[in-house]
Amino acid sequence: MSGPFVPLNLSARLQRSATGNPAAATLASGVANCFPGLEFDHRNLDRRFLPGLVVEFADPQVTQPSMGGVVTAVDLSDPALADAAASHPGLAGKLAAFQAEMANDDRSWWIVRIAQGGVVIDPQGIRGLSLDSLGTWRVVRSLDPGPVQVVLGRFGEDGVSAGEVTFEGPRRPYLDAGETIDPGYAPGELTQSLCSPWQHDFRDCGCYYWASNHPDIAIEPAAPGDDPALPPPLGTGWVNWQRARPTRPNVPEFGYYEISERYQDLAVVLRDRESADPYRPEAVDHAQPYATMDELVTELRDGLAPLEHALTLEYLYAWSSVRSPRDVDALTDAQLAESLPLRFRANAAQPLDGISNRAEAIAYLRSRLRRDVTFLREQLRTTAISEMRHLGWVNLLLRQLAALGPGAPYSPALGVATDIPTGTPGATRPAALRPLVHDAVVDFEGAEQPSGGLESRYARVRATLDQSDLPGELFDIASRIVDDGVDHYSAFRRMVMIVDCYDQPAPPHLRPGFTLAPPGQPTVDRALQAQAQIMSLLAGGYSGDQTKLVEARQFMLAELEGAIDASARQGFGVPLF
Repeated sequence: MSGPFVPLNLSARLQRSATGNPAAATLASGVANCFPGLEFDHRNLDRRFLPGLVVEFADPQVTQPSMGGVVTAVDLSDPALADAAASHPGLAGKLAAFQAEMANDDRSWWIVRIAQGGVVIDPQGIRGLSLDSLGTWRVVRSLDPGPVQVVLGRFGEDGVSAGEVTFEGPRRPYLDAGETIDPGYAPGELTQSLCSPWQHDFRDCGCYYWASNHPDIAIEPAAPGDDPALPPPLGTGWVNWQRARPTRPNVPEFGYYEISERYQDLAVVLRDRESADPYRPEAVDHAQPYATMDELVTELRDGLAPLEHALTLEYLYAWSSVRSPRDVDALTDAQLAESLPLRFRANAAQPLDGISNRAEAIAYLRSRLRRDVTFLREQLRTTAISEMRHLGWVNLLLRQLAALGPGAPYSPALGVATDIPTGTPGATRPAALRPLVHDAVVDFEGAEQPSGGLESRYARVRATLDQSDLPGELFDIASRIVDDGVDHYSAFRRMVMIVDCYDQPAPPHLRPGFTLAPPGQPTVDRALQAQAQIMSLLAGGYSGDQTKLVEARQFMLAELEGAIDASARQGFGVPLF
């Protein structure tokens, strides 16, 4: 290695999301990957695992008794060194001396041993396996938070050791207190080893994956007369986005090299659907920042935090109303045939494609319903957890804003909104606990709609944080909430298509007889007690006690979900607000 990569293009120097970049361009959309080719090379997160040292994972020479990690630089400007001064006061000075020694000697320094918590990993690794570059990376990746010891060895071309040096310091976390990428990573550093996504070298990068902004499949284009902004009609299929067009009827799809020459023939995909017409971007309505910081704080405390809380509870209630896959497996064939819509039933007048008898039809219907409820439950649960995370981020913004200037001291914002924005800016609906019927999922979609009521309010928050002299990580936190909303909207659009397939008086994807519980139900009391305990833990966690936040997350997953689901299996929805 001749030295670290230096970002030359302006977009790589940005330390925040740039206007016009899609959500897929953010690090939150990345996939853990140890090869170049996706949104970032995950090895680059671990090259700075010890503050002040920059390591590349490379295979050592056969004669070197070392692991597959070579030191390429010492970064004395690393902000983590200041944080480590209290626990490891001699680290910065030792690194400065080491940097001077590296400058006067052209021999390479390799990792010889790594130790943590009494466990020592040497070049022979585990069970006698040699630790090459990827093996060493896996060891570093597995280090726990806390002190770590790294022994470096200096080797000449003959592989003979010329001395060792030992460093002790904290294992660097990937995220800072605001859950944004640690500031020790330079702009462009995490993407410096990526390939070019629109050239054929994506095939040669060793991972055989497309970047996430390249679709594998898409919903087929709208037919003449269909409104492309509306969900596709029932029966609309998915198509191979890379398929060859009618000009080449004998070729199933573009080849690796051909796509670089003919990418202009491929369709633009908007909201998962191909567009047959030329893309014309909509006019951008730039959000207006708040006039004062007091207005921003009021919106966060009294507006957005209660909204995130209310949406969390709405989604959890809807999740509890959906049958579990085990419920579907317990249905008899007769129950299944009677509960499903006519369009899915197997009979002589309306046979199912490729199915010739009733037994095959019932098996197909059971499989389809099981798949659909699995998707609905998982997406609702994941989105509810995401909204709870947003509630924490809004409280983090409030706490940091209170610490930066005069004004009222911070107190946790844990209220629940009574009105929820719709897809129309300025319009609202009453907050309500409802099973996942058509009207409910359409309302959920509207709340998360890009440029809708909720997103436009966050846009004003971002605009205020962007134009002020506040720390950049505050803008990043608000941006991540907006990016998550895009994913939520996409998930609810898919849910609308599924729920509409089962639209009838007793929808088969819902638990039969599910209704809001009356007072005094024992299973409901257990869930409400768990909810109250979580609120108490969050109040302490949002005030700065990180251990209480961990307890709240664990309690939600271990107790609240189970209590809500136990009540739902008896047909009772928990009155979460």
